[in-house]
This record gives sequence, C-alpha cells and structure tokens, in this order.
Amino acid sequence: EAPPLAVEHAGADPTWSSHDAYKAFKCEAYIATVIQVEGRAWGTLSFLSGEPRGKPFAEFDKDIVRLIAQWVSGEVGRQGAETARLEGMERQRRFLRDMVSSMTEGRFHLCLAEADLPAPLPVASDEVALGISTLRTLRTRLNGVTTELGFSPERAQDIVTTVGEASMNAVMHGGGGKGWVCADRKRGIVQVWIRDSGAGISEEALPKVLQKGISTANTLGHGFWLMLRTCDRIHLLTGPTGTTVVLEQERTPPVPVWLDGTV
Repeated sequence: EAPPLAVEHAGADPTWSSHDAYKAFKCEAYIATVIQVEGRAWGTLSFLSGEPRGKPFAEFDKDIVRLIAQWVSGEVGRQGAETARLEGMERQRRFLRDMVSSMTEGRFHLCLAEADLPAPLPVASDEVALGISTLRTLRTRLNGVTTELGFSPERAQDIVTTVGEASMNAVMHGGGGKGWVCADRKRGIVQVWIRDSGAGISEEALPKVLQKGISTANTLGHGFWLMLRTCDRIHLLTGPTGTTVVLEQERTPPVPVWLDGTV
C-alpha cells in the first residue's frame, strides 16, 4: 500500500508548480490517498487548500487519511454487496414469476410491484372489512354482481369459492383486511380485490404455493391450490407490509393460452 501523497507548498516545488492540476486549481497544500475496494483502485480521498501549509504533514495526519480511506472502502464494499444481493433477489423473483405463470398456463400472475396489478374495473360494491363474521357479506355482494352480469350458476359458484378461500387467508394469515367487488358489465368480467396488512408470504414459501395441502402461517396452502382451479386469473402482490390478491372471472370461460397462441 502506497503512503498518502503529501505536499505542503506546491508553488515552491518545481515538480508540482509545473503540474497541470496546480495550474488549473492553484492548490498549495494537498494530502491524498487511493481508496482500494476489493484490491482495486476505486477513487481518491483528498484534502486540499489554496494556502500553503506552515509545517510538514505529520505521520498522525497521514494515519488519519488512511483510516478515513479504509472506512470509505468498507462502506463502498458493503453497499456493493447489498446491491448485488438485492439484484439477485429481484432476478429470483422474476424467474419465479415466469415459472409459475408457465406452470399455470397464465392463470397466476406474481406481481413484483403495485404497478404490476391489473387496472381496477369500476367498483360494483361497497368495501367490506374482513373478519370471521363478515366473510359471508363479501360473498353475498359478489353473488349479486354475478347474477346481474348473467353468470351461469357454475361460473358464479367458482368465483365465490375462490373469493371465500382468499378472504379466509386474509383473516387467518393477514389478521383481517378489506375486500370489494369490481365489474365490467359490458364485457361480463367480475374482479375482486382483497388486501391485508399481514407479514406477507415469505420468499422461501412462494415456490410452494402451487402444491396441494401445504399450509403455514406464511403460505396460502391448500386454499390457493383450490383457487387456481376455480378462477380465471389470480394476481398476487405480497411483501412484509401486506398482501393484495386480485381475482378475475369472465362470464364465459376464456380460451386457454395454449390454444390462443399466446404461449
């Protein structure tokens, strides 16, 4: 490791007085050292003055510069490692999103941000505060909307079943939440939003959401396996501040993606 460069009076030293940096900035006193990150030069830590220094830089001064440079090096390295970790998690979630979408023929959408959720359809019912005693209220309001949109009994029962499972998950695993029904009456689509403020589904548990019978405090378990078989599209956004599930059902079953050429 090279010692810090120290110059007390650049203008009085022919080597430095002719240097381009001195001509440009007129720095008379200067002390600096290279910041090393993972064995490579990352930058320079320097202190300078337009006035000459009245006495030589002491070893103590140089040690202080070295210590500050070491601290900066450690912080840069730590932040770089954290950035790499977050980027790795993001790649993992994107891979998981694509894998689950493929496994479910496009029925399940793992959302990585609020912007990935579908555009809300016009609101068709009042918001319901979810609890054990109010789960029936949300299902009843949904039944009224599906009847108005002309859903067959089978299609209506499927989405009611899905909403029952999702809202129960919000109550049991998310500590409650809220739900409301939206609809596009012209196209015959019903959309149900369910939000909670629980701890979300952990990164480790996400790959297991498609497996029947798995249920812990952090997963959707058996209920989610059933939801995939009774709902046209499921959108899931989950994190440490809560989970949002958006369920969509069309009046007429949509053409499978493997048949319409989209995959």
